[in-house]
Amino acid sequence: TGVTQPATRHASVIAGGIASLSEFSGGRAILGVGTGFSSLGTVGLPQVKLADLERFVGDARDLLAGRAAEFADGVRGALAYVRAPAPVPIVVAASGPRTTRMAGRIADGIILHQGLSAQALARGIGWAREGSTGLMPEISCWAPYSVAPTRAEAFDGARARVAGALAT
Repeated sequence: TGVTQPATRHASVIAGGIASLSEFSGGRAILGVGTGFSSLGTVGLPQVKLADLERFVGDARDLLAGRAAEFADGVRGALAYVRAPAPVPIVVAASGPRTTRMAGRIADGIILHQGLSAQALARGIGWAREGSTGLMPEISCWAPYSVAPTRAEAFDGARARVAGALAT
């Protein structure tokens, strides 16, 4: 569970890996991608630009469909071992309006990273609708939680994740 990002992962590597997972799981794999706000920040790198995320999604889609992709460096490539299209849904994690609108346009699903209040959900779904050019993507929400022997320990276990989300 989680998402990857295009700054430290090449689309061909991710598409190859998720195609294999899809085959092994009987088609139950989902590819989650995002800008890398939290993962890249922990190693001192900036999150990726939305144009780079959109290109990554397009390249991964082409590769999973059995088509060649032309990567940012001008190299064209395909997954030689993918004999049939791998119908893997691509979901985009989104926390702001621009990413959510883009996800509404390009993704099969959106992981809203914007809170769980009625107001936050309405706002996020509204942004997704604004970006959607047809069928509305499936919506899910990122919700930190912790399981522990006591309520206090569970709160302590989730506190850092909640604080990090509120800071975005």
